[in-house]
Amino acid sequence: MIQNITNLANQKGMRLYIILFLFGIKAACFAQAPEANLLATWSDPSLPGSVYHDNVYNEIWGFAVNGHEYAVIGSTFGTHIIDVTDPSAIFERKRFQGKASGAQIVHRDYHDYKGYLYAVCDEGNSSLQIIDISGLPDTVSMVYDDNQVISTSHNIFIDTANARLYSFATFSPIPQVTRGVAIFDINNPLNPVHLKSYREFGSIQPSHMHDGYVRDNVAFLNCETKGMAVVDFEDVNNPEILGILSHNNYLQSGYNHSGWPSDDCKFYFMADENWGRAIKTVDLRQIPDLEVPTYFDTESGNANAIPHNQLVACNYLYVSYYHEGLQVYDISNPVFPERVLYYDTSEEPEIQNYRGAWGVFPYLPSGNILVSDMQNGLFVLEGLGDNCQPNANLESCKDQTSALKDYFKENSLTVFPNPSNGSFEIIVPHSGSEGSLEIKNLLGQVIYTQKNLENRLNSNRISINLSSKLAFGTYVVQYTSGTKIFSQLIEIGQ
Repeated sequence: MIQNITNLANQKGMRLYIILFLFGIKAACFAQAPEANLLATWSDPSLPGSVYHDNVYNEIWGFAVNGHEYAVIGSTFGTHIIDVTDPSAIFERKRFQGKASGAQIVHRDYHDYKGYLYAVCDEGNSSLQIIDISGLPDTVSMVYDDNQVISTSHNIFIDTANARLYSFATFSPIPQVTRGVAIFDINNPLNPVHLKSYREFGSIQPSHMHDGYVRDNVAFLNCETKGMAVVDFEDVNNPEILGILSHNNYLQSGYNHSGWPSDDCKFYFMADENWGRAIKTVDLRQIPDLEVPTYFDTESGNANAIPHNQLVACNYLYVSYYHEGLQVYDISNPVFPERVLYYDTSEEPEIQNYRGAWGVFPYLPSGNILVSDMQNGLFVLEGLGDNCQPNANLESCKDQTSALKDYFKENSLTVFPNPSNGSFEIIVPHSGSEGSLEIKNLLGQVIYTQKNLENRLNSNRISINLSSKLAFGTYVVQYTSGTKIFSQLIEIGQ
């Protein structure tokens, strides 16, 4: 169903909403969606399913090189590169075994950059693998397989314009890498260099960062049960929080799993990986608040369906659904999405488990749509036939966030790195008047103070070194300027 959410009021910082059930729109949006035309499938029945979800397959990616189109699908074995140039005769061009493989593997992830395919895995004693795909269809080879930068990662995303690889929920021998977002310079594609890692952004303090999308250094971060955050990493040493949508500030929240912005970066479509939850449209134009004007689903009434991954191509949102397969929505009007295509890839029992369509990839030049099913493998589906050129009309996300950035400079307190060893920096708001700084323990006892701090536009950064004075634990950083009080927790550890 589509639920249009109208803001009524603010009460103690929380928004109150009324839900309008738009029955006329419901019929118009969902009744006429046709089933997609299946062009081809691929699977390998010899591969084992995982011990967790019985899924043989996981992520899907795609690319085109030298006049050929390829699907990339992950499995418990590793990475499979499937030539889908001729949908009537698709075949596996090459497979590469993961450093970790077998029934303990649930999830791999992929992205390509400058003729290289980057592959990671979320389980086992794994690694970052880089495959040279530039010579296809004649040659393809593994050119990097190492766990000294990334051992496991849940998801990766490459900001190609800035040659940065973002890795989420990462394990690495590099001590600074956290389970948040780890940022790597890949100007030399075969020599990833760790730049910085962050896990907490203001009130968003997740145990790990699940996924993210990055454009123009602006990252949309999916922060599991804590909600989502929009962060500008242009200055990688001083990231700027542009927006926060806490889990308790939108309806049907749960495990904030994934999302993708519209081409004009005015809206963001996200999903929580919980049974029966709707897809959310986030209005990025609302400054300083991020609001959710629309909630929508497949209109099937299936309480066990989960929107798993979403991608936007031109005016269409492509969603892979557990138990509901591929769903495509026309988002020409992002507040009122219209379902225009579907294809169910699975006949698994519709119970509360994780089965069916895992991922979708709609960016091939042919317009054909790639879908991965956890149990059934690769599906190649005919696209909408509108000659859309995906990613051809992407607009800068910075244009949408400049005013929001100014707001947070006026109204937020940033402490980094966090956690810290006792040496950290504090960016205080541009309040235009003198302020005072205190660091307290959780009993309210003042451990450190600075008063009469002059707050000029270009001198709002304060360096603190209390590594010899602060014991391990949690502290409150509090900045007071006039009648305004700003606070932030900081964790002190090794």
